[in-house]
Amino acid sequence: MNRYFTEQQKKYFTESDSSLIQYLFCKEFPDYAQNFHLTVPGKKQFTKELNFLFKRNKNDFAGDIRKWDKISKGTLWNLYLYVLLGFDCSDSFIKNSIDYLNKNFLLPSGGFSFGWTPLTESSLWTGEYLYLILKAGYKGNEVQLLKNWIVQNQNEDGGWFISPLKSVSDVFNFVFSGKVKIEKQVKLKEKSCIFSTISCLQALLEYQKIFGKHDDEIIEKGAFYLLSEQILFKNKLESLDGFEVNKDFQSIGISMFGQIDIIKYLDIMSQTSYKKHKLVTPAYNYLIKEKTFEEGWLFNSTADYNVETEFGIKKFTGVDYFATLKILKILSRYN
Repeated sequence: MNRYFTEQQKKYFTESDSSLIQYLFCKEFPDYAQNFHLTVPGKKQFTKELNFLFKRNKNDFAGDIRKWDKISKGTLWNLYLYVLLGFDCSDSFIKNSIDYLNKNFLLPSGGFSFGWTPLTESSLWTGEYLYLILKAGYKGNEVQLLKNWIVQNQNEDGGWFISPLKSVSDVFNFVFSGKVKIEKQVKLKEKSCIFSTISCLQALLEYQKIFGKHDDEIIEKGAFYLLSEQILFKNKLESLDGFEVNKDFQSIGISMFGQIDIIKYLDIMSQTSYKKHKLVTPAYNYLIKEKTFEEGWLFNSTADYNVETEFGIKKFTGVDYFATLKILKILSRYN
C-alpha cells in the first residue's frame, strides 16, 4: 500500500460525489479500489461532467477533425484530454481519431508531423504522439514505427531534437494562425532540447510498461542528459523551437502538449536508476513539502495549457485531484 496516502485522501477519493474522480482513482490505484470495494464507475456516469468536452466532438471523432491541430477545438488536443481522463480505443471516437492521424500525419520514416507544410518530423511531437496512443491502448504497427524513429534519432548527449521550425515567429504563426510554411528544414540534430527529450523519454517509458524493457540504455542516457541540464535550478526554460513556457517550473498542475514541469520531470526520473540522485531528490522533497491540504495538492501552475484550466479549476481554491493522483502515483515508487 502507498505510505503517502493519508486517511483524508482515502476518504476524499473513495467518497467523492464526482464519478470522474472515482473513475480516475480506481484506474490509478486498482488495489485501493478493491480494498474499499469500490465499483468502477462506467464512463456514461460522468457524461454530465464532461459535457463541455463531448460537445466538441464531430462525426465520431474527438474534437473537430477539420481543425485537428488547433488548441481547444482540434482532434489532437481533445484526444489528449480524453486519454488523460481514461478513455481509450474501446471508445469509437478515440480509435477513429488515431486512425485518421496515423493515416495523414505519421510519415513513412516513423516520425510524426504537425499540420505545417510540408509535413516534417518533429522529435517533440513524435514523442508526444507515441505516448498518447500508447495511453489510449493502441497497439497497431504504427507504435513500433514511432518507437523506432525515436530510438534512431537520439543524440550522442542522450537528448533529442529534430524540428522543422526555425524561429520563434514560426511558432507563433502556427499557434495563432495555424499556418506555417517550412521553407528550409532546420533539424539541428546535433543539439538537444529539454522539451523534446522529456517527450521522447515519456513515450519510451510508457512503451516499456506495455511491452517490457528493451531500451534501458537509451532511457538511462536520456535521463542523464536531463540531469546534466540541472533544470530544477533554472528560472526560465526555453525549447530550441522557441517556446518559452513554465516561468515557474516548480508550480503544480498537469501540463499538456510538450510543456514540462516538476511533476512530469519527477515522473520520468522516478522510473530510472537516477530516482534518488542528489539532483532529483530536491524535486521529491519539494512535492512532499508543497502538499497544501490533507487531501492533496493545490493547482497553482503558470503553464499556458493545463488539464485543470479545461475544467475551470482556479488557482488557490482547493484540492487539484488531477495533480494529486499523479503525484501520489509518482511517490508510490519511493515506497
